[in-house]
Amino acid sequence: MDLNLYRFVSHWQLNAPPADVFGILEALETYPAWWPEIRLVEVIAPDSTRITARSLLPYDLAFVTRKSRRDVDALVMEATMTGDLEGFSRW
Repeated sequence: MDLNLYRFVSHWQLNAPPADVFGILEALETYPAWWPEIRLVEVIAPDSTRITARSLLPYDLAFVTRKSRRDVDALVMEATMTGDLEGFSRW
Protein backbone atom coordinates (compact mmCIF):
# COMPACT_ATOMS: atom_id res chain seq x y z
CA MET A 1 0.00 0.00 0.00
CA ASP A 2 1.46 3.37 -1.08
CA LEU A 3 0.69 5.92 1.64
CA ASN A 4 1.93 8.77 -0.58
CA LEU A 5 -0.61 8.28 -3.35
CA TYR A 6 -3.30 10.93 -3.59
CA ARG A 7 -5.94 11.72 -6.16
CA PHE A 8 -7.36 15.21 -6.40
CA VAL A 9 -10.49 15.53 -8.49
CA SER A 10 -12.62 18.60 -8.91
CA HIS A 11 -15.46 19.41 -11.25
CA TRP A 12 -16.21 23.00 -12.14
CA GLN A 13 -19.44 24.19 -13.70
CA LEU A 14 -18.96 27.45 -15.58
CA ASN A 15 -21.35 29.63 -17.51
CA ALA A 16 -18.92 30.27 -20.37
CA PRO A 17 -18.19 28.84 -23.81
CA PRO A 18 -15.76 25.88 -23.56
CA ALA A 19 -13.31 27.46 -26.01
CA ASP A 20 -13.07 30.56 -23.80
CA VAL A 21 -12.43 28.41 -20.72
CA PHE A 22 -9.77 26.45 -22.61
CA GLY A 23 -7.97 29.70 -23.45
CA ILE A 24 -8.02 30.88 -19.84
CA LEU A 25 -6.83 27.55 -18.47
CA GLU A 26 -4.04 27.47 -21.03
CA ALA A 27 -2.63 30.79 -19.74
CA LEU A 28 -0.97 29.49 -16.57
CA GLU A 29 0.74 32.81 -15.89
CA THR A 30 -2.70 34.33 -15.13
CA TYR A 31 -3.66 31.72 -12.50
CA PRO A 32 -2.63 33.79 -9.43
CA ALA A 33 -5.09 36.51 -10.52
CA TRP A 34 -8.15 34.25 -10.25
CA TRP A 35 -7.09 31.11 -8.33
CA PRO A 36 -6.24 32.10 -4.73
CA GLU A 37 -4.31 28.89 -3.93
CA ILE A 38 -1.86 29.49 -6.78
CA ARG A 39 0.69 31.88 -5.27
CA LEU A 40 3.38 32.08 -7.95
CA VAL A 41 3.80 31.04 -11.58
CA GLU A 42 7.17 31.24 -13.32
CA VAL A 43 7.50 30.35 -17.00
CA ILE A 44 10.84 28.52 -17.30
CA ALA A 45 10.51 27.33 -20.92
CA PRO A 46 7.82 27.52 -23.63
CA ASP A 47 6.17 24.31 -22.36
CA SER A 48 7.36 24.34 -18.72
CA THR A 49 6.15 26.34 -15.75
CA ARG A 50 7.14 26.37 -12.08
CA ILE A 51 4.10 26.78 -9.83
CA THR A 52 3.91 27.44 -6.10
CA ALA A 53 0.58 26.62 -4.46
CA ARG A 54 -0.74 26.85 -0.92
CA SER A 55 -4.10 25.76 0.41
CA LEU A 56 -5.36 25.54 3.99
CA LEU A 57 -2.23 23.70 5.08
CA PRO A 58 0.50 26.13 6.15
CA TYR A 59 3.16 25.12 3.64
CA ASP A 60 3.90 25.68 -0.02
CA LEU A 61 3.93 23.03 -2.71
CA ALA A 62 6.34 23.84 -5.55
CA PHE A 63 6.29 21.83 -8.75
CA VAL A 64 7.10 22.09 -12.44
CA THR A 65 4.45 21.42 -15.07
CA ARG A 66 5.32 20.37 -18.60
CA LYS A 67 2.69 20.36 -21.32
CA SER A 68 2.18 16.84 -22.60
CA ARG A 69 -1.04 17.22 -24.58
CA ARG A 70 -2.87 20.13 -26.16
CA ASP A 71 -5.89 19.16 -28.25
CA VAL A 72 -7.86 22.26 -29.23
CA ASP A 73 -10.50 20.23 -31.11
CA ALA A 74 -11.24 18.03 -28.08
CA LEU A 75 -10.66 20.94 -25.65
CA VAL A 76 -8.23 18.82 -23.61
CA MET A 77 -4.92 19.78 -22.05
CA GLU A 78 -2.59 17.59 -20.02
CA ALA A 79 0.61 18.33 -18.17
CA THR A 80 3.08 16.26 -16.20
CA MET A 81 4.07 17.50 -12.75
CA THR A 82 7.37 16.98 -10.93
CA GLY A 83 8.55 18.33 -7.60
CA ASP A 84 6.43 18.41 -4.44
CA LEU A 85 3.61 17.02 -6.60
CA GLU A 86 4.40 14.14 -8.97
CA GLY A 87 1.91 13.03 -11.58
CA PHE A 88 -0.26 14.73 -14.16
CA SER A 89 -3.17 17.08 -14.57
CA ARG A 90 -5.90 17.01 -17.18
CA TRP A 91 -8.23 19.86 -18.11
